[in-house]
Amino acid sequence: MVESNRIILGSLGQEWEPYQRILGFDLDVVCLDGLSAEKIIISKTANSRATNKKLGQKIRDNWQLAVEQKAEQLATKGLVEIRNVNGWQEVYFDGERVMYNGEHPRLEGTQITREGSLELVISSETYAANRFFFSSEESKTDKANLIGVNGITLTNDGFYLTGLRTQTVDYQIESALPAGLIDIISTQKKSSYLPEHPANAVAREFGEELISPVQPSIADPKLLGIVYDDKTATYTCSFALPINVSASQISLPQTSFNEHTQILTFRTDYDSLVEKLASLAINRESTSSHLRGDIALLIGHLYPGAFLDGMIEAAIYVEPRMG
Repeated sequence: MVESNRIILGSLGQEWEPYQRILGFDLDVVCLDGLSAEKIIISKTANSRATNKKLGQKIRDNWQLAVEQKAEQLATKGLVEIRNVNGWQEVYFDGERVMYNGEHPRLEGTQITREGSLELVISSETYAANRFFFSSEESKTDKANLIGVNGITLTNDGFYLTGLRTQTVDYQIESALPAGLIDIISTQKKSSYLPEHPANAVAREFGEELISPVQPSIADPKLLGIVYDDKTATYTCSFALPINVSASQISLPQTSFNEHTQILTFRTDYDSLVEKLASLAINRESTSSHLRGDIALLIGHLYPGAFLDGMIEAAIYVEPRMG
């Protein structure tokens, strides 16, 4: 456990550690005051994930199977072609690339600088590795450990927005709105990349996923913490995202590519947030641990001194109902 006046790294030994386990999330970083973009430093490094030949072959075999399944799925709808590009297979549908082994950001570590800023050390990870580790039982060290962003959208009339995201034809989960991965920005140098700043990523995702008369800038989001989800081997930066509009003024784009099908709203008073956290912890198959962590962090951000109390109250309600 490492901490500064504003930032705590890791939950080990913290008072809230047993309660977060009951509620189903893992807080990797906590900064309840909220860190602005200039207090978050991004540095890039080489991917440290240990990949022996056996593990590397598992990743390739898994990707090969996924490519074949994608091609078979699309074969009845049009012309499908599988091409070999840089040693990896890609799927093209009617001449357009629909599946390829690109790059995602991987969180290698976090540290606090002498100036009290939070440094995120990020490397690049392949889609193929992420797809394999998403469903594997490999160790946390070997997993893809991708890093994304959740926007905790707070309207000026006292609401917090989430959304229903379609997973399969008959299955939806409640997730943050907006939410997405930090982009890897390619450079002209071969095998070189730049990780996108997470504050920029959450503002960009808001513009892509929501229609609003007011759009956030990179100066608006404030980082409340980073949540780890062991099930998906992913880290998510949780940003408070206050928007000076009412909940009724925000809507979803009317396109066929919407990631969400419905906006959900709930009040941000203390009791409502604790009740929401408990409800999502009981029905955890219908949401992600990232969202549960978001709400715990939001309680501590909006109600100073109530961070631990909120988790205890939710856990007391949840534990007997979870057996």
